[in-house]
Amino acid sequence: MTALTQYDRIEASALWRESAQDQRREVILSLGDATLIITDRQERPLGHWSLAAVRRQNPGAMPAIFSPDGDSDEIIELDASEQFMIDAIDKICAVIERRRPKPGRLRTVSFVGVLSAVFLILLLWMPFAVRDYTLRVLPAVTRAEIGVQIAKLMTPYTGAQCFSPIANPAQMALQSRILDSNETIRVMPQGVQNVAALPGGIFLIDRRLVEDFEDPDVVAGFLLVEKTRVSTIDPMQDVLSSAGILATFRLLTTGEIDDDALADYARERLSQTPDAPEADAVIDAFLQRNISLLPYAEALDITGETTLPLIEADALRTDTPRPSLSDTAWVSLQGICGG
Repeated sequence: MTALTQYDRIEASALWRESAQDQRREVILSLGDATLIITDRQERPLGHWSLAAVRRQNPGAMPAIFSPDGDSDEIIELDASEQFMIDAIDKICAVIERRRPKPGRLRTVSFVGVLSAVFLILLLWMPFAVRDYTLRVLPAVTRAEIGVQIAKLMTPYTGAQCFSPIANPAQMALQSRILDSNETIRVMPQGVQNVAALPGGIFLIDRRLVEDFEDPDVVAGFLLVEKTRVSTIDPMQDVLSSAGILATFRLLTTGEIDDDALADYARERLSQTPDAPEADAVIDAFLQRNISLLPYAEALDITGETTLPLIEADALRTDTPRPSLSDTAWVSLQGICGG
């Protein structure tokens, strides 16, 4: 459509604002055959502008500001470093303006535009709709099977689960103290960043939380914080988002998911450091389980500068925290990996 082959499929960094109330965000602007394609840094689509509708709001000025015709609230800004893209858009828009169809063809163009918009909406909406529906109907047993499979696929990075007959009762005691009856813990030799929750209520614990601290409330605290985090963010949601729409649809229709998709997620999860839940949610969780906040807060930041709300909440509590494990159980749990 552009008739300017030298500008076929070029890209540039830009700032995009969807509406006057939104903040500008950094995006990738791609010049296609008939559209300007706006994507984020992960190449997820944010919008398409028809080149026939693009207008420059400030001809000759910098940064160059473009918007869809009739919608000045949504804008794209390109600074002088992207002059090649600016020139390309200006020239293509000029060519399109000269070739603008006669009024009699406007109905066809409008129909195609509406159809494209509907298709784009479906394209963007459908993956989320399929994912959310799958999360609602997925049986607990299938979640548990997927969690076990992910843990197995993590083994090349984490090593085999630590086990000791002597430490097993202490592990069960910690599990029942912090988790629900359908949730389990596994102490891993390496590769886990503190605690990682998997679908099916599986919590992987870094052995250093068991071996490097004198107080069992440290590992109990990290475990409780991860449990609090996944109470609002389903681990299975992250799995499906990583697996993609095809793997999600296959899981929905057949109850099975490819190992390749799970292996990709396994690697991603071990390299992630998810954001901790809000301090108020963490404090409530500790109070409900009657666990002291102070050991966890000191393990996070010995200076207390970044964990002051937790320390203050612990000082103001009226009840007496109960140790997460007895001294004997803690000593036995510290030897679960043979260290």
